[in-house]
Amino acid sequence: MKISMRQKFICLAACLFGLLAPLSHAGNVNAASSASSPRPGILYRVSHQGNTAWLYGTIHVGMESVNPLDGGIRDKLAGADALAVEVNIGGVDVQAAIARHALYSPGDTIDKHLSAKAVALLRTSLERAGIPWELAAGMKPWFVTNLLMLRELEGAGYSAIRGTEVYLLEAAKNAGKPVVEIESADGQFAMFSSMTDSQQERYLVENLEELDSGEAIAKVRELFDAWAMSDAGKMAALLNEMLKDESFTARFTQREVIGKRNPLMARKIAALMKKHKSLFVGVGALHLIGDGNVAQLLKKMGMDVQMAH
Repeated sequence: MKISMRQKFICLAACLFGLLAPLSHAGNVNAASSASSPRPGILYRVSHQGNTAWLYGTIHVGMESVNPLDGGIRDKLAGADALAVEVNIGGVDVQAAIARHALYSPGDTIDKHLSAKAVALLRTSLERAGIPWELAAGMKPWFVTNLLMLRELEGAGYSAIRGTEVYLLEAAKNAGKPVVEIESADGQFAMFSSMTDSQQERYLVENLEELDSGEAIAKVRELFDAWAMSDAGKMAALLNEMLKDESFTARFTQREVIGKRNPLMARKIAALMKKHKSLFVGVGALHLIGDGNVAQLLKKMGMDVQMAH
């Protein structure tokens, strides 16, 4: 089936959250990695009642120069009974979640939900990204914002198809390992679509202004470099700096993207550990740093949690 340009852009936007990354176009993600190579990301060993889970902090975009399976990650995944990820990006429910939460009903368009000032800013950003207005008009503000963020990241050398989850899922697929979800595509999209029109406009304006100034890409670059060097302290400092911001986006990130999801993730991981003797878990690295992170919550639940070095 031929994929339309509009469908292609929708898929690219979803990839920013680890969704819908096209595994068949991910390049040679299974090239041999070396246990002696530096390990990117944050890694914890979680033990409870004889069962073990490797808890790995992922990042949803990547660069060709960094293999997230280096530093022994591939071996730890190979030794696990199953792989657990936030969302299985190859799952069949993703398209339905997009239609339900990211797109307007036929006949409705984004300009009917934004102020004239926000529409003008959006048109300028779309033009700069080379995306025709007609392709974006049916998308909700939060979704088209993330599309533009992804396009800007691609221009800076980052790629969603080199995100950590793509590597993990491809390796699990080749090894015949089962994949289980910690969350769902519907739940992740619902989190964003729960914003009111005015909140989505603030989210759009704040992020597009940061893209225009170059500040957004600078933040991602700092975060990615810290992740690639396995510098948890630097990542925590960057997160704390971001959360001090009084913007709507920062408060939404703290409350919805991190605060509400961390306890749910911890409970799901604990439940999965009861079913699997050995489990490899990949969750976004920001869920493993800062107060109330998933590793801390698992420890409070009585599990032995140790950072791997």
